[in-house]
Amino acid sequence: MSSFVVAICGAGPAGRALAHRLRVAGSSVLLVDPNPEAAWTQTLAGWRRLLPGWLPREVIGRDGIGPAMRVHSTQVIDDTYAVLDVPALQQALTLDGVDLERRTVDDAGLLALRERARVVVDARGAKPIGTSGAVPHQTAYGLFLDPELAGALVPVDADGVLMDWTTPSGGTGWDRRPPSFCYVIPMPDGRVLVEETCLAGKPALGAGELRSRLLERLARHGIAGSDVEGAESELVAIPLVRRGRPLPGVLRFGAAGAQHNPISGYSVFQALHSVDSFARSIVSGETPRFGRGPGPLRAMALRAVLRARPEVVVELFDAFARLDVADQRAVLDADTPQSRMALAMARQAMRMPRDALWGLVRATLL
Repeated sequence: MSSFVVAICGAGPAGRALAHRLRVAGSSVLLVDPNPEAAWTQTLAGWRRLLPGWLPREVIGRDGIGPAMRVHSTQVIDDTYAVLDVPALQQALTLDGVDLERRTVDDAGLLALRERARVVVDARGAKPIGTSGAVPHQTAYGLFLDPELAGALVPVDADGVLMDWTTPSGGTGWDRRPPSFCYVIPMPDGRVLVEETCLAGKPALGAGELRSRLLERLARHGIAGSDVEGAESELVAIPLVRRGRPLPGVLRFGAAGAQHNPISGYSVFQALHSVDSFARSIVSGETPRFGRGPGPLRAMALRAVLRARPEVVVELFDAFARLDVADQRAVLDADTPQSRMALAMARQAMRMPRDALWGLVRATLL
């Protein structure tokens, strides 16, 4: 007989949120992690509409952000962005009544937990634990700047920048260099995160190259290196695929599962949005609808981004910026049905110039 209803491996935001909501629902939960109390230090931001109503208001550190995308033109996204107060989020996801085991679990240990729990959930993240080899990554290098400085990078009718695909120098093209974009978002403490990002690469751009591009972009906007000397920095490296097949009898949640979008990176917001439906399915004895990894359309999109020429990637996101908000959500949201996602992606592709569209088709199919 199982000792627990659910055993969860991984106490990051997704695993901790699932353990918290299962305990609220009255389930017995075992949470396994080598350091479940470790403080989270990453920036967590996303679409405000994805946050569940049960989250305390103080968890939302910065709300009401209207971001823009800048490619060939500037488009303000008709959706609201938010940034979480990460310590407040961690504190809100209480683990009262959750049994904790402080240890590292490999795949064999994960399978062994099936003898102790009716349901086992892998929430260890996208990092390919116990394996080696190159996998596609999203990488970024960012600086936390005073708003007076960072304001030069933000369009006058927007509160931030989701993606600025113009070259750091302001030139006309990437000359076959791997492209990167700039992300500019106000933080809860009043500073602004300005981050040069490699969307997807195998190998991805390194921190040194991204820093060089960011400083060049800042200089283009009149911000000298001396102006940002001593600014706090942030490094990001997100694996975009999880090596190996799902383990038999083990569900995946968070960055290990369908809440991870391999063309935009892991979204804690998507995990928070999905956690109650995931928990309800477990409690009722059903298999959660999104209990595995990202679907085939997302894998296909990642393959296209990795293979496509830089100018094709730029045209792809110029087309995305010009979609209506319903299609943008369908492309980004993990719980979009495959048929709806395919329709939105087709509309995005048809907004591309013909030569770029054929380049996208070749990158996807060849």
